[in-house]
Amino acid sequence: MDSNGENPQWLATTLLPAGRRIARAELPSKLKVGLPEGVTAFVEMRYKQWDGHPGEWHDSMGKSMKCVYPLDRKEPFRSCNEVEVAKLLRSGLGYEAFFLTTFWIPDGSAEDRPDWRPWTIKKESFPAWLRKLDYDIRRLSWWPKKTGGGPKAGGMPDVVGWDPGATDPARTAVFVECKGAGEATRQDQWPWFSAAIELGVPAERFGVAYRPF
Repeated sequence: MDSNGENPQWLATTLLPAGRRIARAELPSKLKVGLPEGVTAFVEMRYKQWDGHPGEWHDSMGKSMKCVYPLDRKEPFRSCNEVEVAKLLRSGLGYEAFFLTTFWIPDGSAEDRPDWRPWTIKKESFPAWLRKLDYDIRRLSWWPKKTGGGPKAGGMPDVVGWDPGATDPARTAVFVECKGAGEATRQDQWPWFSAAIELGVPAERFGVAYRPF
């Protein structure tokens, strides 16, 4: 629950119909490392685990048997937590929503390879408001620095959704980290969440979609 003991509106119309709200205490300890205490929107998703051919690394960004069947029974028929969350943010809120990645995106060009491109973008395609937020975060004096003095990269959540018709899309943004059993948040993710909250993104607009396998 949020600080008022209620489900945030965005959560109620997106992730919750496809899962159950869980408390922070129910998360594996290594999932909490990168999450500030103010982040409380955790949902265990009701996915059916992929049981088809595992394919090669490029067929699923290395997710292999961690892939899932689509909740809406629509393409891509071999999906993943991140793509499904992007789809839920779109259908539940009418938002633009994408899985953000630096990896090669499966493009449907092989028999065992789904096409995840409609729900996935790389950094060079981020909208201007998201590039600015990420830039402002890395300019903060306490942001972790590389040996040469420049800001470290990384830390942004897996999925971002926003109202494309808003005057200031950043004020409507929802950020969801997608994790599964045995996976951990990185320590460098805590600064990004914390910095975004410091810059005005409400903590209740962050969430975690947990895949229990």
